[in-house]
Amino acid sequence: MNTETALNDCRLESLMAQNPCRLIRFSGADSRDVLACIPHAGAGVSVFNDWSCLLGDWVKLAFVQLPGREDRLQESLTQPLEHIAWQLAEALMALAPRTLAIFGHSMGASLAWAVAGMLWKRHGVCATLILSAQSPQPRRLGALNPTADLRGWFARMGEPYPEALDHPEVRALFCLTFEHDLAWMDRELPQTPDGPYPFDVHCLYGSDDGLVGRDAMAQWATLTTGSFALTEIHGGHLYPLSAQQHIIDYLKPIIATRKRHADTLCP
Repeated sequence: MNTETALNDCRLESLMAQNPCRLIRFSGADSRDVLACIPHAGAGVSVFNDWSCLLGDWVKLAFVQLPGREDRLQESLTQPLEHIAWQLAEALMALAPRTLAIFGHSMGASLAWAVAGMLWKRHGVCATLILSAQSPQPRRLGALNPTADLRGWFARMGEPYPEALDHPEVRALFCLTFEHDLAWMDRELPQTPDGPYPFDVHCLYGSDDGLVGRDAMAQWATLTTGSFALTEIHGGHLYPLSAQQHIIDYLKPIIATRKRHADTLCP
């Protein structure tokens, strides 16, 4: 390990020590088979509220709560992608997972890839990835200015309850988080992510998604030497909010397969 790497590790360890438990919320079984879930821009762990019941008690769920939302509203999402990915990777390694799958939707998919890359490079752990509605190619999302008509934007994206944004307090709080997340993405995701890695990758996209379609999701295949699957889900960009059961039904056999083949698939 060279001096620069050692200094970077010290800085990252200091960040982790400052806030070791705020990043992940746990649910489900006390199991070493772990499914980590990372939400989309502007969202927090509440989007996964029903997943524990839908998945059952045979897998440990690790829900990622990023700064700037819900009970972390007073914080800011300012840390570099590398720092957040390192914190998440170390928090997941602390669980001593027998198998590990990571689901990420939209912005969460980019973060899922970065976390999996960190786990592979630092620990030799090969996670299974379920990447949803996010292209690996850089995009300038802030230029879209979705907060100019937030309700209309989310209605077009497939949000099942866009009328919640009619409440001024809700709209103001969500706008702030959403704008910060878009700025973070524009700053931290400026180029194609690292790869290829030996991950098994399952890509999902919405049939009516006007932002990320089949061709964009297919680009992830160039970044893995593992297996690759591409599946269409009915709905728009925010289909996980309205098609939870469909996604859970998709995830169950993936997790079950990892359990059956844990000795060969995950160190």
